[in-house]
Amino acid sequence: MIFFRSIFKPASQFISNLADQIRYAAASGRLRAGEPLPSLRPLAEELRINRNTIAKAYAELEAQGIIETIPGKGFFLKQENPLSPSPSAAASSHRDR
Repeated sequence: MIFFRSIFKPASQFISNLADQIRYAAASGRLRAGEPLPSLRPLAEELRINRNTIAKAYAELEAQGIIETIPGKGFFLKQENPLSPSPSAAASSHRDR
C-alpha cells in the first residue's frame, strides 16, 4: 500500500498533488501494475478532504491511461501504463533493496 501526504491547498492543487504522488509511486515501482489504489471514501476520511476531490484525481489518472476502474472492485494501476518501470528496471530495484 502506498501512503499519501495531505497537503492543505485549494482542491484544484490537491487534485494535481495527489495525481503526482500516484504517478511518482507508479514510476518508481512503489506501486506495481495491477495493484489496487485506496478506495475513495476511506482515503478521503484519512486525508480529511472531500471524496469528490479524490474522484477527480483518479479520473485524471484514468484519462491518462495510468489507472483503471473495475466496477465493483475498485481502482487499480493499469497493467500496461506509461509510467510502469520496465521489467529489467523493476528487477534491479528489488535487488538493490
